[in-house]
Amino acid sequence: MDTLKRLAAANPSPDGSTEELDSRARDDLARILASHQPRTLARSARTAVRRPYLLLAATIGACLALLAFLFMDPRGVTSRPAYAVTPPQLVIVSSGETTNVSFDRLIACTKQKADATESQRESQFADWSLWSRVDTGDVHNAVAPTEHQVKWLPDRSGKSIVRWGRPWVPSPSVELTMREGDLVREETFRTGEFHVMFPEPPPSDPNALYRYLSVGHPISEQSTPELIAAVRDLRMEWRTSRVVNGAVLELLRRKKDLQLAGTAVDRLGRIGTAFIVNHRQGGLPTRTTLVFDATGNLLTVEETLTVTPGKLNVAIPATISYVAFR
Repeated sequence: MDTLKRLAAANPSPDGSTEELDSRARDDLARILASHQPRTLARSARTAVRRPYLLLAATIGACLALLAFLFMDPRGVTSRPAYAVTPPQLVIVSSGETTNVSFDRLIACTKQKADATESQRESQFADWSLWSRVDTGDVHNAVAPTEHQVKWLPDRSGKSIVRWGRPWVPSPSVELTMREGDLVREETFRTGEFHVMFPEPPPSDPNALYRYLSVGHPISEQSTPELIAAVRDLRMEWRTSRVVNGAVLELLRRKKDLQLAGTAVDRLGRIGTAFIVNHRQGGLPTRTTLVFDATGNLLTVEETLTVTPGKLNVAIPATISYVAFR
């Protein structure tokens, strides 16, 4: 790889610093520039012939030093592109409904058909976060989701398969080391080895479901964001039945800070009803979005920083994670 490509592929500083070079770095740059200046030589036929090459070398050296200056952070560490890549923001269109009307409609849909199907100990989902990694290195130049297939039994034996999903890149010129469908890992668990947060089937009564979800999730203390986290974790272990989906919606409707956003298309191209809540559970102003399909099944949960990135090197607003259930 040539120098210009290395510079173009360089990563941004983790803390997003934009400070000027300190005195030590300026002195280093001055020495670099000085070391490439053409030397003063006595005029002779030999030096006259060599001078164009010296000038060319000096020009190239000065250009490389300038590029190093442009791509160097104040600590002398080669920087990455300005910001880590995050997914495009979801497009949400107003549906004209109120929050209560939307919840009533979805809950009614979970009761329209007689469904004897119980919740299944399995899940299939795509997920991505800002901290996705490839071969122990962070992926900052693309959104590279992983596809998960999880299936387990009451004796807590099971199997988990993880593959790379379809990446999203901001430019066709971005080169990735992973390909869609490539195996990340495959694990088989013997009896008692598959660790789950919710080993028992989820109840269909909303009050009982609230107590069930509260085990390991302090919902009463942390309210709506923690309830959403519990529901997300449940779906990552269970394919929930219609009646359980209705109980989930009823619990969410009780949280008055969860508001209807409108109609959205999720990361897998599916249309659904989107609800949002703004909070600071992680310390930074965050918007959590949930998308449900027409039957009341949870499609997507994602988190977006809305005001400041803190120490994260992302442009605001920035979606920093999502899970899309299949």
